[in-house]
Amino acid sequence: KAKLEFELSDVVDIANAPKERKEELVHKLLQADYIIVGDKAVSKTLFENIKQALQKEQTLTLHKAQRICDEWGISAAEFLKAAGYTLKWKGLDESSIIVEAPKNS
Repeated sequence: KAKLEFELSDVVDIANAPKERKEELVHKLLQADYIIVGDKAVSKTLFENIKQALQKEQTLTLHKAQRICDEWGISAAEFLKAAGYTLKWKGLDESSIIVEAPKNS
């Protein structure tokens, strides 16, 4: 069995990993203190830094969250789900979506 090699960075794209090796890659990343966010693995340090950036916003909208997550090529919807945030619609317009922090933060 060939050794699975991957480069550790703050964000590891697991979508492009060979299908037969994906489970092994995810296991190794979780052991290395990564958090799975959609099709990416995010270092715990970066995950916490993004959460802090989101928490600094007075009123966090989905648009603002996406701008913050875009800096790292991470889907805001996937990140918010992984971090326990919920979305609250304030109207019919997509720009009216407010992001609510997890109850335990």
